[in-house]
Amino acid sequence: MVRCAQLLLGLSPLLAAIPEARGDAQPGATAAGHGPVVRDTGAADSSTVLRRARSAQITFERARRRHLPRSFGGSSPPCGEIIGRFCYWDDDTTDDPLVRTPTPPEPRRIADARTVLLAHLDSASAALPADAWIAGVHVHYLLEAGQPDRAARRVRECRAVGWWCAALGGLVEHAAWRYAAADSLFARALASMPLVERCRWTDLEALVEEPLRTKYRRTPCADRDALNARLWWLADPLFYRSGNDRRTEHYARLTRAEIHRRAASGYAVGWRDDLDEIVRRYGWPSHFTQETPSPGRTDPPGVYAIHESPSYHFFPDVRITDDPRAMADTSWTLRPSQPRERYAPPYGTFARLQYQASLFRRGDSSLIVVAYDVGADSLLRARPLTAALVASSGPDGWDDSRSVQHEARTRGTLVLAAPANAALASIEILGGPRMRRARFGIADARRAPGALRMSDLAFFDPAEALPNDLAGFLPLARASDSITVGQKLGLFWEVYGARAVAGDGVTLDVQIIRDGAGWLRRAGQRAGLVRRPARVTFGWRESQRGVGVAPRALIIDLSGLDPGGYRVEVKLVAEGEAPLSTSRRIEIVRQ
Repeated sequence: MVRCAQLLLGLSPLLAAIPEARGDAQPGATAAGHGPVVRDTGAADSSTVLRRARSAQITFERARRRHLPRSFGGSSPPCGEIIGRFCYWDDDTTDDPLVRTPTPPEPRRIADARTVLLAHLDSASAALPADAWIAGVHVHYLLEAGQPDRAARRVRECRAVGWWCAALGGLVEHAAWRYAAADSLFARALASMPLVERCRWTDLEALVEEPLRTKYRRTPCADRDALNARLWWLADPLFYRSGNDRRTEHYARLTRAEIHRRAASGYAVGWRDDLDEIVRRYGWPSHFTQETPSPGRTDPPGVYAIHESPSYHFFPDVRITDDPRAMADTSWTLRPSQPRERYAPPYGTFARLQYQASLFRRGDSSLIVVAYDVGADSLLRARPLTAALVASSGPDGWDDSRSVQHEARTRGTLVLAAPANAALASIEILGGPRMRRARFGIADARRAPGALRMSDLAFFDPAEALPNDLAGFLPLARASDSITVGQKLGLFWEVYGARAVAGDGVTLDVQIIRDGAGWLRRAGQRAGLVRRPARVTFGWRESQRGVGVAPRALIIDLSGLDPGGYRVEVKLVAEGEAPLSTSRRIEIVRQ
């Protein structure tokens, strides 16, 4: 069945009700104390209006289920995870993470039935503008029908409890991709919620992986604000854009869940905590399908909730959360196997970026230099690009700095002066619905005065003349750490010192070290079984005098090295100073 759903729809992950859980939803089934308060209108016919609105909503969901498109095929794969009454699995086999599978068109009978429902809800809203249930389902189905302007108007007319109207406004703004406005409205809703409700809405335990889940669970609700702010800061998909759509997606999911706690839904079962967890972790489905009933079967067919694909895991793990400065881009996997949460941004798809980032010291701050290359992506080559480099110091973002190039080239260099307290850098290349990004920690640039220091090691493509300074290096900077056998490679770095070095100067050694150059390889060399050396070393002595920045550049010939992974290391030793080194990995490949 999953195989056929994948064939017909091409969307995943899929969520199916376990057979014994099937049945029509029972409106009003909800945990005590959850959700917005419905005001007592006091009018004699209020209960009649509300009862008719609920009946119309149930009638629509039954019609939806009856006319859902069928999923044809064989048996479903084993459950990736069982969540309460539901089997969840991910059969996303998309090879290209930049290809979004389109949602199939909705059957006309379902659209017509929703039109009838919206007419009922229009009348009910006019009669009971203060009813929270009517306001919620009205906004939900207007958005589902693709009528955001009418949904926004309904929010402006909302007279229910204040925080609920603000949450519905946040849902509408989020659906319209106005994430800064959605952020503001959800913040307003959280600020005016009862404390118990606010703790439930801000609980992120279901979204984080172990061991961060254990740490989170042990933190009382009253003490979670700082941890939550840090998690949302790190989970923000794009620092370049205003607002945090991963955070507003979370609160939009919870708003949808509140609406359906007391209403029928496309899931075709009553709302319980398992559905609440599913919506928190994976979002609201893009659409539903139903299984094809077997011959002679009389019970209703099973319903599948299908989510957008590809989707991504933007939440950080405990190592990144504790120390973003120590983060390497390889620490962040946007599409891991079976993550606890997923999000498919509606504005585009994400993939890793080929880049080289280097930090150069300027006093107590850092100059970040990033070379990027997206030329291998044919669709990005055909679009106007925006290239952004953002350095962020934390959740507040008041002193974030950024460098942005509009009409950027597919290959280029970004330079940014980061503040001294910057902790995380994000490189983001945007071209229409395609996003490529990378993130890495920014090491603390502050160090005791008078100490000798070195910058990161950076690679560049050899030219007629060696670059004499950083300005000469920038147009030559390489984005890739792969180089073809037999080619030459440029190395660039800077040495910083606040005083002249005594004696004969400093010793600089350059080593090219083969990956895995351990005892087994050394034994093979001694036995004559391994011909190539695991380490190539050369060096020189020079005078390091004066105050300020001393740029260094050289070109190395890699023709004598076999294909494979290597680490290029530059080591500096000066009298009276602790040895310093800077290194970068490179991959030598066949042409």
